[in-house]
Amino acid sequence: MKRKVLVWLVLIAIFAAGTGAGAATSKMIEVYYNVNDIKINGESAMPSNPDNNPFIYNGTTYVPLRFVSQELGETVKWDGATKTITIGGPSEGAGTVGNGVQYLTYQQDHFQGQGKLGVDGRVIHSDWFSLAGSITSHEGKSYGTYLALGFNSTASKNVYYELAANNQYRTMTAELAIVDETKNRSGTGQVNIYADGRRVASETIQPGMRMKNLSVNVNDADVIKVEYVSMDGYPPSALLGNLQFNK
Repeated sequence: MKRKVLVWLVLIAIFAAGTGAGAATSKMIEVYYNVNDIKINGESAMPSNPDNNPFIYNGTTYVPLRFVSQELGETVKWDGATKTITIGGPSEGAGTVGNGVQYLTYQQDHFQGQGKLGVDGRVIHSDWFSLAGSITSHEGKSYGTYLALGFNSTASKNVYYELAANNQYRTMTAELAIVDETKNRSGTGQVNIYADGRRVASETIQPGMRMKNLSVNVNDADVIKVEYVSMDGYPPSALLGNLQFNK
């Protein structure tokens, strides 16, 4: 059932309510609140506050930017001085490889592993066929900051990176996905994350999976190890996009 209401449309202030942006131009408009659901990566998600629900105006559907961005695992910031909205990028105080976190070593068995580590489009380390600075997931998203691990053949079963976090970070976050060029492989792999030798997380990689937002408590570890293990067959390569470390 359509619900027709009158609202004040305040450009920018809709996004930054309570931040002092209310001086923007405003006018009275008529909108329809008849959007029943938002599906994000196949899951239903609607704002808890009905005042923030999507609406339709002049044939265009408007959705709450902050809510959708955060559901996708992205940070959202409003700069009142420049009137700029920033989505994504490292959180304040976050570390990346080469900025607070150091690359230590890369290891593989049977010389048939693959590894690639990049930050802001710059390759830190690569044992990969492609030397491009970015890498693309099976869902079509391109990452300039990432850690990727995989295999060149069924003979290889284990490959990993070790990173020096120097006891500075409590959590490690990333978007867990499949490297696009390997999405049609069959088989299952497992990503294991270790903090100072203790396994703190395990995630399965398999064909057809959806991107998953990953947040792992690494307990202020000195050394963090990200390992990829072949469980069966010839698994697709694992991708940790937007990899960052948070205090």
